[in-house]
Amino acid sequence: MTVIVDGVAYSEALVNGSATVKIPKLSEGFHNITVIYSGDSKYSSIIESKVVEKHVPVIKLTGSNLSMLYSSGKSFKVRLTSDGKPLSGKTVKITANGKTYVRKTDKNGYASLKITFPSKRYIVKATYGNLKVSKAVIVKTVISAKNISPKKSAKSIKIKVTLKKVNKKYLKNKKVYLKFNKKTFKAKTNKKGVVTFTIKKNVYSKLKVGKKYAYQVIYIKDKVTKSIKFKK
Repeated sequence: MTVIVDGVAYSEALVNGSATVKIPKLSEGFHNITVIYSGDSKYSSIIESKVVEKHVPVIKLTGSNLSMLYSSGKSFKVRLTSDGKPLSGKTVKITANGKTYVRKTDKNGYASLKITFPSKRYIVKATYGNLKVSKAVIVKTVISAKNISPKKSAKSIKIKVTLKKVNKKYLKNKKVYLKFNKKTFKAKTNKKGVVTFTIKKNVYSKLKVGKKYAYQVIYIKDKVTKSIKFKK
């Protein structure tokens, strides 16, 4: 039996009525193939010709930028497809915040990484073989606080802090810390995610009028820095 591929012939002897003809790797596209059986004392010769197409699937790794609130539990996702169809069970590496994570694609071709990083803008990279994708992940703070200008003569000052709703729910009964002038204060949010810190005068009595002093609010890993500028 002889197989002619794009004008090049490859022959093998038949054994028990069959033969396997090895053909070098074909390029993508259409190829002319002719199969010739020379015949014998029992069977006549046969010639069959066909045009066959070799298709190399297009594998893609895609993703989108992600914008989210801190602690919302959202995940960065990339999708692996072959000719638009999902590839499941494949190993994808995702690098974020200086660390590389190994993830498997699910039945829909998605590999995901839950984002628990502090509020900041990150560049997240995913790789599969030679395929690479790089996207931005923006983690927004849930802490709402203001710069304040209280009177230096006040016996105490109050600093109101609000934790924004996450997934449409108030962050109630959550521990929030405030650092000011080398002191740390702790309180819990009310049912609407609000907490008010009371700072007594002995904490700021030696500070100067008209000068800005930083205070920091901390919720788990999320941090916000604001200022206090005392007035007369």
